[in-house]
Amino acid sequence: MSYDDILKAARTLDEEALNAALVNSSIDTDKPGKSFFTAASQLAFEKNIESVNFLLAHGANKHYAASGAAQGGHRDD
Repeated sequence: MSYDDILKAARTLDEEALNAALVNSSIDTDKPGKSFFTAASQLAFEKNIESVNFLLAHGANKHYAASGAAQGGHRDD
């Protein structure tokens, strides 16, 4: 399981899929490449608040989510 699995589970708010993804990965696994985004920061960047809250409720790092929101220009949300 990987970043992509965590991201997909969060987008669909699928707790079962998230739990399966977390068996072998940290909820704060980085996106492959140079972006240094976790699923929470990517979703915050996209302003997908419901999915971010879903991940935060499951232990995602709030600082990564805040960083993604800031990079997306979402300062008032």
